[in-house]
Amino acid sequence: MLNHLNHNHQSTYKAYHKLAAEICSEADVMKEDKAAVYNRETFRAINAAGFNALHLPDSLGGRKLSAMDTAVAYLALGASCQNNGLTFSVGAQAFSVNVPLMKYGNDALCNQFLIPSVKGKIVIASAITEKESGSDAYNMKTTAVKSGNDYILNGSKYYITNAPIADYFLIYAFTDVQKGSIGGLSAFLVDAKEKGVEVLGPIDKMGLRTAQMGGVNLTNVKAIARLGEEGSATAMFNEAMIWERTILSALNLGIVARVLEKVKKFGEENSRGGKKLNEQLEFITLINHSNSFLTQAWEKISDAAIALDQFPKQSFLKASIAKSFVADNGEKLIRSLQQATGAFGYLSENGIERDYRDFLAFTIYSGSQYVQNKIISSFSQ
Repeated sequence: MLNHLNHNHQSTYKAYHKLAAEICSEADVMKEDKAAVYNRETFRAINAAGFNALHLPDSLGGRKLSAMDTAVAYLALGASCQNNGLTFSVGAQAFSVNVPLMKYGNDALCNQFLIPSVKGKIVIASAITEKESGSDAYNMKTTAVKSGNDYILNGSKYYITNAPIADYFLIYAFTDVQKGSIGGLSAFLVDAKEKGVEVLGPIDKMGLRTAQMGGVNLTNVKAIARLGEEGSATAMFNEAMIWERTILSALNLGIVARVLEKVKKFGEENSRGGKKLNEQLEFITLINHSNSFLTQAWEKISDAAIALDQFPKQSFLKASIAKSFVADNGEKLIRSLQQATGAFGYLSENGIERDYRDFLAFTIYSGSQYVQNKIISSFSQ
């Protein structure tokens, strides 16, 4: 993967690759995956190393990295740490929660929630999706009604990453149903232990099994605080998704790069028909195609990251382009790489089947391929 990075980014990549390897090396990922175990110690260690705060200012406990350098660090995290569920859990909090808190939280909220989140002392789960709406996230029924100085929330959220381990939730709810998502959607912080909160899960799922997913039912729940102005949550959510789609594209590209290295080693060590695999045209063509994908994918991620840093008006589209390209083509490529190894790639002990299952989730979360195609096509009209 280093061949696809410039000199400065190679140094950043090496540093974060080494750091992630040291954190993740001792965990038995296959065992944890089979049991769907959430490893709290590793999760905290990844956070403590700064991965959920690379993009935040130093005043908030961050590393003050650009979006571009953050993408490089997450590329290294994906390539180095085999616990894809935990790295996804970290990324989900880093971007779907910490970005809104950074941009829309006042000093009091940042001190109470963002800084403890950055330090790994608390977990906050972002909750927008509902079971009935799925990818149509804004077609929600959850409401927040003002009562004096408080807001009272009613509704249900589902498919929430980190819900079962959350101390708090960032809940998206309609404060004005008539206005809909443009001016009628607001965001609220809710204590997971507040009266009327019922946390659901963990939910069993195909991949990312070490990431805890669940839901939350809200019955006359008093919010701790509103985040941002009333009606500002659509812009807030979009900003979070730009970061999440861009940086988690890099994380997942790291998974592809890791699988590719494993398959290349397999090709060096194994023969078919009396000839090493890595000397056979079909295998060589696959490796070349894989390298071409890595180059193209990194270019699209870089475009999105540079837009985040320098041209924010272009970042929404470019993030969707990067996410769509990496998710769609990366899934197909890992499947082809798995096929090239035969039974080796099918066995759990060798990790490729787990990486495939985990990567497949990327075609759905942060907005499915259907959502990304709608966004991309809307800019061409």
